[in-house]
Amino acid sequence: MATVLIAGHSAVQRQTIAQTLQDSGYKVAHAATACETWGQLLDTAIDVLVLAGGLDTLDPTALVAAVRNNRFLQRLPIIAVDERPTQDPQIQGWLPREYLPDDLLDLLVVLLPRPMGGRQR
Repeated sequence: MATVLIAGHSAVQRQTIAQTLQDSGYKVAHAATACETWGQLLDTAIDVLVLAGGLDTLDPTALVAAVRNNRFLQRLPIIAVDERPTQDPQIQGWLPREYLPDDLLDLLVVLLPRPMGGRQR
């Protein structure tokens, strides 16, 4: 089962994304705020990082750099959900804040193995 880490300033967006993923068979490891440390995640196998909103209020490159500096997380594909896309090469996917749940799931299907259980696509 694929495990998704959700980080970002938008608590509502983190919760919405987490519910969509859980309903579809993905495991949500941790819904973190951008200021929390990555150290607490070292024992968790994460398959993808979703940056959820609020990227316009912080430097997304700094958040991506925090992932790159953690050897356990540095190879993660990253999906950004925000107003505008970033040019960072490690961010493989982008969705606007007003995305449809199926848009997120379709993007995850491209980046991750099929989840066990949950809704069939």
